[in-house]
Amino acid sequence: MKESKLIGEIIKEHYPITKKHHRQKRWKIAQSRTTETHKYQRMRNEATESDYHKIIAAIKTLYLKPGEIYFERDYKNEESENFMTMHCFMSATCYLYLECDILYDFQVEYAFNNCPFEAAIREMLKPHPFDTRATEKQLQPNFNTSFQRTLKFQEPQFIKNLNII
Repeated sequence: MKESKLIGEIIKEHYPITKKHHRQKRWKIAQSRTTETHKYQRMRNEATESDYHKIIAAIKTLYLKPGEIYFERDYKNEESENFMTMHCFMSATCYLYLECDILYDFQVEYAFNNCPFEAAIREMLKPHPFDTRATEKQLQPNFNTSFQRTLKFQEPQFIKNLNII
């Protein structure tokens, strides 16, 4: 009788991570994959990241009110978060999170909390690549508690107050 492989062994066999990439951020590995077979994945990743940041910019310029507090942190070049995390934005009414998953695809998670501009954000999340790369999430235990914890535990330089000049 042949023993079945553990899932970890299967992943290592089909998606090997070299020793030099072992602790490196996933997005860096994804960007370094330049073979022809990875060309389209890289294009989708670039579009996903670019469009994600356009949504964040739209939220800050069109929808947040002066004085509104929000959390925003770019984790791409930090070692403070797990190796998949790229960026996070959270206000009292919306949450957006960008990561590079285990298969080197950039993914977006989002959530809303009685958000007055939810329809506009949902509309921005419809086109490709978000149609396959964005997933709605329920924050635990609930949105308000998650936001309050974020404000309490994140470093103060990442808690911002929208100032319109």
